[in-house]
Amino acid sequence: VNSVPRIQVDPPMLQYGELQDGDEEVQTFTVTNVGDVALEVTDIVIANGIAFDVLGPDFEFTLIPGEDRTVDVRFRPMGADENFGSAAVLSNDPATPEAYVDLLGYGLVPELQITPGSHNFGEAFIPCGTSVELELKNVGDVDLVIEDFDYRSGGLLGLVDPQQFRQQLPLTLAPNETT
Repeated sequence: VNSVPRIQVDPPMLQYGELQDGDEEVQTFTVTNVGDVALEVTDIVIANGIAFDVLGPDFEFTLIPGEDRTVDVRFRPMGADENFGSAAVLSNDPATPEAYVDLLGYGLVPELQITPGSHNFGEAFIPCGTSVELELKNVGDVDLVIEDFDYRSGGLLGLVDPQQFRQQLPLTLAPNETT
């Protein structure tokens, strides 16, 4: 019988609460050596998901058989709705050199969608020109407050009446509200 290290991560998934922009939550998973020789953990990384950070406390450690270590993972919402990710624990377990913990958090944040995202005006002659109406929509889960705006003028491109829009500021859009 060959003696080998065997990794176990528990729980296999961390599910965070609904957090607003600027909030954060820390949850913990446990790494255990269920094998019969020392388990060498060489790193713990976020394999995917920009809303999550591994806080440690340790990223490299050795576990004797039966020993365990807890790992803290922080969630800070980076967008509305579901934020997915995974943490990978790298070790010398020959059967599972990368053990994963799935991560799920829900962001209650505002999110602005501008439609159309781009527009080709084609060939317009002065002074006639053409125009396009932009729709601003809050596709997030909480109120979006537009306090100011800026635009870049390219040649003859620009807002027809920026002062008219500025007079409406600050503008609050509820979730799914448009202007």
